[in-house]
Amino acid sequence: MPELETITGRRIIALPAVLDAVVWPEDALVARLAPDDVFLIGTGELDVADVHAIIDEETGFSGIWLERRAAADWCERNATWGPVAHGLAQGMAAGLPVKVLTVGDRVLLLVASVLAKDLEERLA
Repeated sequence: MPELETITGRRIIALPAVLDAVVWPEDALVARLAPDDVFLIGTGELDVADVHAIIDEETGFSGIWLERRAAADWCERNATWGPVAHGLAQGMAAGLPVKVLTVGDRVLLLVASVLAKDLEERLA
């Protein structure tokens, strides 16, 4: 059975216009969960020009990297949507709220960590 790992990153909550203007670290993965909410995976300097922004470590997601074709096949069997060409898609898949972050030829399936075992079972 595939095993998910905790995906550690930073959560940034700020006004949408502020997040639009951020220059993200070059080697980081940016998942724009909502207009005012980013999950940033990776390291690097971060300058968010908003004194009211909330920036904190995020350890509440678990995930697994899959090849793009494998992720697309799984989504086809378990959801009414699939990975996008590049970036984030999110919705229900196999009865779970899933985030799918496509980067090149790989796809990161993310769920809330409390659902990690459930997703592992559905990937088996």
